[in-house]
Amino acid sequence: MKKIIVLFTILFVACHAFAQEKISGYVEDSLTHNRLANVSITLLRNGKPLKFTRTKEDGTFVLPITEKQANDKLQATFMGYKKTKTSISSRKETVISMASTAFVLKEVQVKGSRITGRDTISFDLTRFANERDNSLKDVLKKLPGVDIEKNGRINYNGKPINRFTVEGLDLTGGKYNQLEENIKAKDVKKAEVIEHDQPIKALQNKTFTDNVAMNIALKDSARDKLMPTLKPYLLVGHPSHVGGSINIMQIGKKKQMMYDAEYDRTGKNLGYALNQLASYSNRLAPASLPSWISVPSLDAPIDEERLRFNTSQKYSINHIKKNKDDAETRIEANYLRTVTRQERENMSIYDLGGEAPTVTTEHKQKTMI
Repeated sequence: MKKIIVLFTILFVACHAFAQEKISGYVEDSLTHNRLANVSITLLRNGKPLKFTRTKEDGTFVLPITEKQANDKLQATFMGYKKTKTSISSRKETVISMASTAFVLKEVQVKGSRITGRDTISFDLTRFANERDNSLKDVLKKLPGVDIEKNGRINYNGKPINRFTVEGLDLTGGKYNQLEENIKAKDVKKAEVIEHDQPIKALQNKTFTDNVAMNIALKDSARDKLMPTLKPYLLVGHPSHVGGSINIMQIGKKKQMMYDAEYDRTGKNLGYALNQLASYSNRLAPASLPSWISVPSLDAPIDEERLRFNTSQKYSINHIKKNKDDAETRIEANYLRTVTRQERENMSIYDLGGEAPTVTTEHKQKTMI
């Protein structure tokens, strides 16, 4: 009985081993005969896929099957080559030769945040802005090639812009830091960087300039509408005080206005908002009051706002209207008052070694300007 069981076991293993077969071979380029890697190999039986594999780095493949049938075929597919079907070779290896071919895509749709024209590069700001951005300045900082200095000056590819407009109008006359701070990120649509900018129509296409300008376009929902911004603050300590800013603006393509008021005692330099950042302006230079006294500066390796003890007020009015003949009517008035309190102490200390340090000079100075 034991001999019969052993005999049946040997016969079953032999039949199972006999039934296990494999299809092997390699894929090559029909012209160069170079082996092709990562080619998709499919075993077709009666036109239907039965098994699948890919060629290795050396172009070889192996497909294990239970049994071969006369109508079995191999199908090879690879990008840039014509789909190839071949019968399974009765030899040890099946060689599949694939011919390269060109193909045309039916349709290609490209979506991007940057469109390049002859002299204008347009950035879709809606793709750069998110819910954490509060102002236009926060969005502009994300644009490639754009760098914003602490005082608000915009540089493009390391070069400061010469003209800054919103909807084609220069509301602030080059003092665009006020617009960067008060235009909300959710209201902007796109930013246009104009290289070789020439705003004078009579000179366009006649004289070459190396100037760079930037224009901001708003969303339809924000254009020609009143946009108020209120930023109050309360500081508790000694002494406690309140402050903040309020801004009201209306931006359109033919008429714009902005009213701005700010009171600060946190060390902020309100004068940044009135700095002439753009070097080009097609208007007359405004009249200004003379400055008699300059505040001495303090040098220290810390943020300048920690060195400034101030009481500052700033008021601004800006109006601009585009006339029929492309002329502009502008009204602008700015007022800044800053009281700065400073205290200096200079001391020289010498350590003579082994003795207590000696203070040789001491000087204290208090100023209020």
